[in-house]
Amino acid sequence: MLIKASRIPQHFSKLLISKNEQMLTFLKKLFYIFVPLEETPIRKIFKNHTPEQVLVAHHEAGHIMGALYLGIEVKNCQIYLNQSGQWEGKTEYNYGYSKPYLELMIKIKQGKDVLTESNIQPITKAGIIRYSVAIAGPIAELKHINGSSIDDLETYRNGSDKDACWAVIDFFKQTGLHKPDMENDFRSHIVNLFDRPHSWEALQTLACRILTANNHQISPSEIKQIIQPKHLLI
Repeated sequence: MLIKASRIPQHFSKLLISKNEQMLTFLKKLFYIFVPLEETPIRKIFKNHTPEQVLVAHHEAGHIMGALYLGIEVKNCQIYLNQSGQWEGKTEYNYGYSKPYLELMIKIKQGKDVLTESNIQPITKAGIIRYSVAIAGPIAELKHINGSSIDDLETYRNGSDKDACWAVIDFFKQTGLHKPDMENDFRSHIVNLFDRPHSWEALQTLACRILTANNHQISPSEIKQIIQPKHLLI
């Protein structure tokens, strides 16, 4: 006998949905146990390096792609073992026209200068660029770990990127430029970029190149060979 949905009590209906979701999750896990992922060239390279190396390479590749998306030139990128025996990375940028306004932000925050009608717009733009380039690394790192772009800065471990983002937001709040959901608006562009399969594949290819390059260091010319304008379109 068929039972009309309207006759099923609401709490039973929710229970059935919950059970179905649990079963679907179980079947997905079972599928991946018995049907391994295809051994692509990218995955082969990742398997030949430590998880920490792969994570840091994704992080720096995220910075690079975020910078290029925002029109910022990348001068150099390298990952390396620090004195504590942990992998970390460093990406250097040429902020161009934004650099003097980023420096002006610091002076204003220190009370050594003030906002004016002539500098408020370029300072705001420079702050958005600084925040977005900084957050692009953590977003790429978290997407690599979780398989989806988690853009909540609170879930990310402490680090210089997080400090840079908070510095920008603090400046906006101090000067009255901050608006509701401002951070989400900044991050959404990077999240949407990385969520495009074509762009994410290019980012992973870039991470592979970082891992296999001599001294794990890549040049602007190598970056341009991998990241093309089509990869930076949303």
